[in-house]
Amino acid sequence: MSMMTSTMFIESQLMSRIKESINAEITLGNITKVQEAYHWLDSTFFAIRLRRNPYVYRVVMKKGYDSEVQIQVHINELLERVLNDLDAQHLIRYDRRNNFLSSTELGRITSHFYVACETMSIFCRNFGFSVEGDDVEEARNRKGEYKSDLDLLKITSHAKEFEQIKIRPEEMDELKRLMNTCWILDEKPEIEQKRKFAEDR
Repeated sequence: MSMMTSTMFIESQLMSRIKESINAEITLGNITKVQEAYHWLDSTFFAIRLRRNPYVYRVVMKKGYDSEVQIQVHINELLERVLNDLDAQHLIRYDRRNNFLSSTELGRITSHFYVACETMSIFCRNFGFSVEGDDVEEARNRKGEYKSDLDLLKITSHAKEFEQIKIRPEEMDELKRLMNTCWILDEKPEIEQKRKFAEDR
């Protein structure tokens, strides 16, 4: 209601999907260099709101320094973190010497099928594709493992996209019954806690 009556500013939600957005632009070929990535990010609604209300985006402006320079430094640091993360996940190739950016097969799959970057990392780890920081030998062993239908279901169930599913209070009893009779994962959710949260909503 506050948004409809213009008593509350609309803020950017790009930060929640910034890696997916930049990966998609690189996949499309719209971004091929770090400088192009900076110009793209600097032209978004996020950059506009960042300049208007930096505290919402957890940017502390230092007194005595040019505010525009501080915003540009923040955008550069944010972009560097995102590109490093995408490179570590093998979704892009980041040539730091020449500042070139290109997509990989995994990055194209992630973009074309609207898969979250974190979900793709989960899939890669479970299917034996080494991600930076992983044990290479363990990844090689996993790559040769046979995956049954149950194994595939377990891996898929860890996708980050499922976190957006809302639980209704009337579904709690059925979910609890399924958890007690058909649960396939090692960890069990706190059904009672989720019930209380759903009822409060």
